[in-house]
Amino acid sequence: MRSYLVVVCVAALLCVPAAGCLEVRDRPEEGDFAIHLEAPAVLVYLGRSGNLTGPAAQLDTDMEGDVSYSWDVGADGRIDYTYREARVENASIGVQLANYILGFHDESRNTTMLLAFSPDASTAAATVADVRFSKEGASATASYRTPLEVVGLGNLSLADLNPFGAVLGTMDQFPAELALNVTLPAPANGSVEYVAAFHPWSVYFPGDTVQSLSAVINAGETHRVSFGTDGALRLTIWDATGEVLFEGLASAAPGDRHVEVRALDWEGRVGEEETPGPSAVVAAIALLAVSALLVAIRRRAALRNRPPRSRAGRW
Repeated sequence: MRSYLVVVCVAALLCVPAAGCLEVRDRPEEGDFAIHLEAPAVLVYLGRSGNLTGPAAQLDTDMEGDVSYSWDVGADGRIDYTYREARVENASIGVQLANYILGFHDESRNTTMLLAFSPDASTAAATVADVRFSKEGASATASYRTPLEVVGLGNLSLADLNPFGAVLGTMDQFPAELALNVTLPAPANGSVEYVAAFHPWSVYFPGDTVQSLSAVINAGETHRVSFGTDGALRLTIWDATGEVLFEGLASAAPGDRHVEVRALDWEGRVGEEETPGPSAVVAAIALLAVSALLVAIRRRAALRNRPPRSRAGRW
């Protein structure tokens, strides 16, 4: 009986602390989630400073928590802003890359966006950016330079041209049409997807108004894209011979000329089956040791209580 009491005490001393550790440990929340984000290919700013505001994501989950946002402006891997809205100051004129990063619990995904900054004196601005960069991000910068040629018309003049695209601006103070030409030279192969975006005069339109067109241009073609004083986007397409292939509202262009809306659809899961920690292992070892000890005690007791063997038949 005394041996059994010893075994029980040992089991209690070994197992209770370990079990206590398992009880205290908080299991992480587990569950599935889905996030949908529709992002513009380019954000256009009047001047080199402005409010950097990313689109809000749609979250579908039964778990607690919200989507977190951060920005890597310049796409150099360094987080510049850890929230959705930020103030950019004295940016370089032209088109540049930015990663818009979404987070949920310990998981994250990012989408590449293009930022276009015009000269500070601009009263209206426009940009033409190669969509390849918004799809492939920094991976496209090493070996690719957009073959697009961009020319401002009327009051729009070229402010900067770099591998990503062009930025145009005007200092005119009166409402007038903003227009530009985009050409893909005939030696180029295939086609290029581009976005043309306009930031008009804020006196006549809300300050955050940006109208954009995402289109496909084939080799040898010239596109004239314009933003009218009525706020409508218009498109004219000429082929290499000068024949007009389309003319009218940009929204009415043939379907094969439109580029799909850029969207991020992210489905994930937070938390997995938790593996036993050190305390659980200790508890398991303790139980095995106690079981082995009980078996040994029972054997000893059985041997002790066995009746003596008969000596009959011995000389």
